[in-house]
Amino acid sequence: MSNNNFNPVKPFYDNALLNPENLALWVDNTLYTYRELAIGACRLAKWLCNIQEQPVKRVALLTNRSIASYLGILGAGWVGACYVPLNPIFPEKRLLNIISQAKPDALIVGKECIELLTPKILELFSGKIILANDKSFEVHGQLIDGLYQLPSPTEFRPPSEIGADSEAYLVFTSGTTGQPNGVAINAGNLAFAIQTLLARYPFDESDRFSQFFEISFDFSVMDIFVPWQVGASTHVVPQGQRLGPGHFIQDQQLTVWTCVPNMINLMNQMKMLKPGIFPSLRFSCFSGETLTAAAARIWQDATPNGKVVNLYGQTEAPIGSLVQTFSPEAPLTTETGGLALGSPLKGTMVGIINPNNEFVKPGTKGELALAGPHIASGYLNSPERTKNKFRNILHPVYGFQDWYISGDLAFQEENSIFHFLGRTDTELKVGSYRVMLEEVEYYLLKHTNYHTVAITPWHNHLGVAEALIGFVVTDKEVNESKVKKSMGQDLPRAMLPRRIFAIPELPLNPNGKIDRNALAQIADKLVGL
Repeated sequence: MSNNNFNPVKPFYDNALLNPENLALWVDNTLYTYRELAIGACRLAKWLCNIQEQPVKRVALLTNRSIASYLGILGAGWVGACYVPLNPIFPEKRLLNIISQAKPDALIVGKECIELLTPKILELFSGKIILANDKSFEVHGQLIDGLYQLPSPTEFRPPSEIGADSEAYLVFTSGTTGQPNGVAINAGNLAFAIQTLLARYPFDESDRFSQFFEISFDFSVMDIFVPWQVGASTHVVPQGQRLGPGHFIQDQQLTVWTCVPNMINLMNQMKMLKPGIFPSLRFSCFSGETLTAAAARIWQDATPNGKVVNLYGQTEAPIGSLVQTFSPEAPLTTETGGLALGSPLKGTMVGIINPNNEFVKPGTKGELALAGPHIASGYLNSPERTKNKFRNILHPVYGFQDWYISGDLAFQEENSIFHFLGRTDTELKVGSYRVMLEEVEYYLLKHTNYHTVAITPWHNHLGVAEALIGFVVTDKEVNESKVKKSMGQDLPRAMLPRRIFAIPELPLNPNGKIDRNALAQIADKLVGL
């Protein structure tokens, strides 16, 4: 594969030349062809080339699944730069934290996020901000360029040629000490992940993909780059329909749907699901949490012409590493009631290790480890965490490989089917957020006068982490609303504890560490949700 083939927007460019009038994107009730998006991307790319003498390396996107998001991704890629999505629901302090770590050269803003351009953010990007889908606009006395006022290109300029090691995108997950972790996925990682999925599932230009996730959530790359690789279209689920997208699936005649499994339960509770309701769907992919057999069966009945797939991926291993297709005979994980993680996608190496970094035999529980060309090389500016999670380990079959240690407790059957059993650490998913409990504890401690605090997840009846519960050791009453308001200056709402309780002491295990299982049981008794 030549260097220019590694640029993730090169296939989009090829499709814009081959079929310029084909639909590429539906967003905010507007249709965009490949030609129209290519013109906007080239216009943006020219602006990026002119803002400084040195090539732009990273471009921050402050957008909310609007046309600005997709022009920003394309425009950044066109000049060979890495895009850095900034979630607009993050408080200013967290945005500034991410910006200070990523050090982007430019900021692309959607008109829906103009109010988030605070004086501090404006100062960091003086003269290097553009409104990707609007005319020039004055914010706090600073005039911001508007993309629609720039001249249109007379022809499509080919995307820059980049190497496999060039960064494609940089996303941030929760950290342990108040510092989000940056994960950079390079062009080679992304290219391999896309090609691996396409080798397994032959999507084509007739497909119509959903785009459900925020672009700051790693799984969004499947809904963007996979359809544009094959000349298909991406259809962005409107914000008002994300909790009940049934009509959207029907109206858009979607053929590919990606989402978190809990959406099935929400739609079922709202009586949006019945047998045969989504005949257009031929592929439904669920990721991010356990897909129960009951939920998979409900969705399969609703999509009589499609496959229902449980896809296991990680931010550090984009799109997917293991896959299991649902069927009445599909293997289940007894401990969770969910579909098995399944078998590795082609080119992915998977194993189970013990605490001594030794690979264990099938049937033995341990920590799931992943290796392959799609695995990231580490964390941004975090050598210690990189050393802990990315290890060079000897495998009895594969020899020495660089393995990503996932933190997921799992085991392997003799037939190479893998099963997920839970986390080995304090990381979990709350909604679409990957949360380290220690980070929330850090801010609970910071915004209270108490010396001992703890955070535990609260799981609903389906076993999904629905909320966080905080504890402080004190004999005094806790002003929950005041503490949460103060924590909200640093954390997004999804990471704030729903309730904060005062208890005389935290339960400890024999090693003197917090007994998180006992703490979760206390939370269940006190919350009563």
